[in-house]
Amino acid sequence: MDSLDWHRRRRLCLLLDIKDPFTAVLLIRNAKEQKSRYQCMVGREGIGLTDLYVGKLPQNVTDFSCIVYDYEYMQCSFTKPKNMLMTEYDLEYKFANYVICRIKIQEFLTDVPGHRNKIHYNVTGYAPMQVEYHFTLTGSNAGGKNIQRFVINSHKIVVPVPVEISVQNITTNSATVIWEKIKFGYYGKGLLYEIKIPEAGWIRTGTMRHQVDSVVVNNLYSYWRYNVEIRVKSMLVDTQDDRFWSETSTEHFNTKQKRPVKAPDTPCGSFYIDSTETQLRLYWGNLPEHDHCGPGFHYVVDEIDANGVVIQSTAVNDTTLSLPWKNVDIQRFSIKSANNIGPSNEGNIINVYRSGSSQYELNENNIAKVYHNSSYTLSWTPPVNIDELVNYTVFWCLPKIELPNQCKGPISYKYLDKYATNFTTEPKDRSLNLAISANYPHYNKGMQWARCSAEVSSELMKVELEVTAINDSSVLVKWNSGSVCSSILKGYNLTYCQASDDKKCTSPQHTIQLFREYRNYTIQNLRPYTTVCLTMFMFSTGNQGPDSEYTCVRTRASAPSPPKKVFVNSATSKSAKVHWSPPDVLNGILSGYTVYWRKKSYKTYETATTDINQTSYELTGLSSFSDYEVYVTAHTVEESQPSKSVYIRTLIGIPSSPRNINISEDEQVIHWEQPDLPSGQHLFYVVALLHRYNGSESVYERVSIVRGRSCRFQKPECPSSKMSYALEVRAVNVGQPNETDKDIKSMSRDVILAGAKLDNSFCTSDSENENYNYALLLEGDTKSYFASPWIDARRTYYCTDTKAALYALAFVILIIFAAYLCYWVRNKYYTMKNIKVILPEGLVDQNSDYKLAGGALANNCGLDPGAKKEFHTDISRSNDCLVAFDHKDNLNLISNFHNRSPNPLSSLSSTSSSKDHHNDEHMGEHPSLETTNEELSSNSSASSHSNLNYHGHHQIPKLCEIDSKNTTLDIAAAEQLENEMNQDDMEYTDHGDDDVVGFYS
Repeated sequence: MDSLDWHRRRRLCLLLDIKDPFTAVLLIRNAKEQKSRYQCMVGREGIGLTDLYVGKLPQNVTDFSCIVYDYEYMQCSFTKPKNMLMTEYDLEYKFANYVICRIKIQEFLTDVPGHRNKIHYNVTGYAPMQVEYHFTLTGSNAGGKNIQRFVINSHKIVVPVPVEISVQNITTNSATVIWEKIKFGYYGKGLLYEIKIPEAGWIRTGTMRHQVDSVVVNNLYSYWRYNVEIRVKSMLVDTQDDRFWSETSTEHFNTKQKRPVKAPDTPCGSFYIDSTETQLRLYWGNLPEHDHCGPGFHYVVDEIDANGVVIQSTAVNDTTLSLPWKNVDIQRFSIKSANNIGPSNEGNIINVYRSGSSQYELNENNIAKVYHNSSYTLSWTPPVNIDELVNYTVFWCLPKIELPNQCKGPISYKYLDKYATNFTTEPKDRSLNLAISANYPHYNKGMQWARCSAEVSSELMKVELEVTAINDSSVLVKWNSGSVCSSILKGYNLTYCQASDDKKCTSPQHTIQLFREYRNYTIQNLRPYTTVCLTMFMFSTGNQGPDSEYTCVRTRASAPSPPKKVFVNSATSKSAKVHWSPPDVLNGILSGYTVYWRKKSYKTYETATTDINQTSYELTGLSSFSDYEVYVTAHTVEESQPSKSVYIRTLIGIPSSPRNINISEDEQVIHWEQPDLPSGQHLFYVVALLHRYNGSESVYERVSIVRGRSCRFQKPECPSSKMSYALEVRAVNVGQPNETDKDIKSMSRDVILAGAKLDNSFCTSDSENENYNYALLLEGDTKSYFASPWIDARRTYYCTDTKAALYALAFVILIIFAAYLCYWVRNKYYTMKNIKVILPEGLVDQNSDYKLAGGALANNCGLDPGAKKEFHTDISRSNDCLVAFDHKDNLNLISNFHNRSPNPLSSLSSTSSSKDHHNDEHMGEHPSLETTNEELSSNSSASSHSNLNYHGHHQIPKLCEIDSKNTTLDIAAAEQLENEMNQDDMEYTDHGDDDVVGFYS
C-alpha cells in the first residue's frame, strides 16, 4: 500500500501493526464501552467498514420479581442491564431440587412496549399450593457468564382479582353493601378490604374472614346517588406495598326518596317592603341539594292566621317571593320545603310587621357601603331604642343588574351583636348588594338596603357586567354602579372587539364612552356566530375604576351561505352523483347538507340529508332518459339559500312493459298503450306469436317490429288440435353508445326477438302514420337495445280438428237418442204391466142384483159360465172407459160397453137419481174378480189406441165426479164429453187403489 490511513471518530490510543504489504492490524488499548464503526481508508477511498462493540461481562439483575394473579398463574419480570455486548439469559426455576423449566429469554420473550429492556415471562407449570420457587438466571455474552439465584415465596406475592359487589336493603338513609370473593379458600389468612363511599365521605377497612362479607352503611342522604368502591389484598403480602391490591370494584345505587325533613332558614327580618308600600318581598335561605330528599323539589309559602290556619299557599322554585302587602298589624308566613311526595312537616316563620315607631328603625341615610380592596364595608348608626334591641341581621347577595334592591340567587346572612356598627365582607372582587335588619322581640322593620357611597375619594368599584346575545348581529350589555353613587360618576368606558375562539381580537377594538345615566347598551352590526369580547370601567372626574372581567359572548347563529361549485357526474340510467363544496361563510356550526332534486316536469322535490363531512351524494331511483333539476343547501340552526341549480339527463335504460293490451276480435287488431317509463327517446315494440303443443312450454314462432301502438295480426293455421296460440308484446329502446347506460348490457337481436323468426307481415301496423323508415335490429348494428319484459295479451287460441268434431257430435246425439228410446220403452212396459182391472162380481154372476142401464139384469140375461169369460174378455177389450165399480150409476156405462153401444155415455141421461136401498146394501158384499195382468196386457195390446194425452187424462175425473155426486148429465153434455174423449188418446193408470179401473181409447 502506498498510503495507509486509519480514521476513527474518536481519539484513542491506537497501535498499528503492519504484517506485510497487504495486511495491517489495529490494536486499541484501554478501550471504553462503546459501539463504534471503523473504516480503512486508502487515500480518500474507503476499502472496509467494521462495527465494533466494546462491553462488559453480564451484569447483575437488580429488580427480579414475580407476581401471582389470584393463584391462577405466575408472572416474573426483570430489567436487562445495559450492555454493549449482546447478552443472552437463561432462566431456570424449580421446587427444591426438582427442575420445572429452563428457557432462553431471548428466544421466548420480547421487550414490553414502552419499557425498554423490561422483560415479562409467564411461569409454566405453576402450582398454586407450592410455597417457594427457586429461580436461576444466567447471563452470557462474549465476555463470560453471570449466574444469579432468587427464592420467591408465592403466597407473599398474590394479587386477588376484584370482588363481586352488590347493594341490598336500600332505604332512605341506609344500605347494605355485600361483596364476595371467589376462590376464597386459597387465602387461608383472609383478605384485607378497604371500602369507600366518596359522596358520603365514608371509608372503612377490615379483615374478610369468609367468602361473603357485608357492611351496613347508615346516615346517608335520601334520594342521593352513591358510588361504592372496594378493593382487597392478601393478609400475607406486604401491607405497605400497593402493588398487591386488587383492582377496585365499583357499584352505584340510589337511596329511596322521602318528603324533606328540614325547612329552609328564615333569618330575622328577611323581608322587604318597597318604597310605595304596596309590594312585599320575602327571602329565605337556600336548602342544600342533599336535603331535597326526592324529585320535584320546591318551596311552599303558606300565609297563616293567628290560629295557624292557612289563608293562602304558594309553590315557588326560587328563594324569594313577591306578594301584595296588606298593611296589617302582622302577617305571618310559614316557609316549607317540598318535593313530589309532599312538604316538610314543619316550616320556619317570617313575621312581617306594619311600620311602627321610628325609635325601632335604622336611619337609612346613615346606612352606607364602601368598596375597597375587593371587599365591602357596611356601616350604620344604631336606632334610638337600643335597650330593647336584640341583635342585627346583615344580608348580602349578588345584585340583579339594574335592580339594586333585589338579589340574584340565594341570600347570605349573619347575626351581629347589637353594639356592632359595621360589617366587612370577605374579599370577592364582585359587586354585592347589602342590607341590614334591626331585630326587636315584638317588631322588625325588615331589610333596609345600603345606599351608595357618595364620597368623592371612595374607590371606584369594578363594574359587574351581564352580556347576552340578542340575535345573530347584536349583543346587549347590562351593568350597575354598585356602591358608587351616580352623582360622583362621570360615565363608563366600554371597549369591545370581535375575537377568535381563543378570545383574541381579530378586528380593531372599538371604544365607546357612555354617560353615567346608562345602565345598558346594545352593540350592533356584528357578524353572525361571532365571538365578541368586551371590558368596561367607570370613571369620575379624577379617578378611574378597575376594568371589569374580560367577558366574551357569541352572537347567535344564522343561515350559512349556499354551498358552491355544485356539479353532477357519473350519470347512469337510474342514478347520478352530485358534488359540492362547503359554504364560504358558515355563520354557525355546520350540521349538514340537504340535496334537492326533481323531474323537470314535476313540482315536488325529493330530498336527502348528509352530514357535514359528506360533500357528495348519489341520487338513486331516477327514471331513465329523464331531465332533473338539482340544488343543495347547507344547515346550521337555519337552512341556507339554495345553491345554483344544475340540470342533468339520465341515460337510456330498460323501459317498462306496455300497458292495457287489448285484442279486437272482429278486426284482428291488437292495441296497447305506451309504458309508464319509456326510458328512452326512440321506442318501438315487438309483437310475438307463441305456440304451445299439448301443454308443453311456449315457443316463440314469429315476431313483428311495430313502431306504433297497434297492429293487425293474422290468425295462425291449426295443423293439430293439440296446438294453442297466444300473443305477447314488449317495448324496446334503441340508442347510440354515448346515450346508453354502460352498466346495463345491451341486448342482442336474438334475445330481443326471443329466438323467433322476424316476420313483419305477421302483424302489420294499423296506421300509416306509425311507420318509420329506418331499419332496426340489423346484423352488425352498433346501436344499443334494451327490451322490457314480455307482457301477455291474456288471450289464447285453441286449435280443433273439424272431422273429429263432427263425428264426436253425431256420436253424442246418437247416444242421447238411444237413451231416450230405452227410457220410453221401459216406462211403457212398466205402465202396462202394473194395470189392474177389478170387475164387480155382478157383471159376471148371473144372479147379480145390480142394474145395468137403469134396472136389474133380467134372468134371461144371465150369463153362463162360458159367457162370464167372454163377457170378461169383452169388458177387457172394450176398456175404453174404466170407472169405479162402487158407484152403481156407472153400471150403465158398463152395460153399454158390453152391448157395444155406439154411445156408451148416453145411458147416463136416463139414470135415475133415486136411491135403491136394496142395491146399495148388496154393493161391496160380493168379492171382486180380478183380471190377470197377462190377459189385460194381451187385450190392451190389441187396442189401436194406447196413449192418453194430458187433456184426455183429465176428462175421466170429470165423469167420475159427476157420477159420484149422482147428478144427471144431459145428452148434449154427454155427447160433448164423448167427442172430447174420442179425439184424444188417453191412458190412465192408478197403481194405488184396487177399486179403480182403467179407461183405454
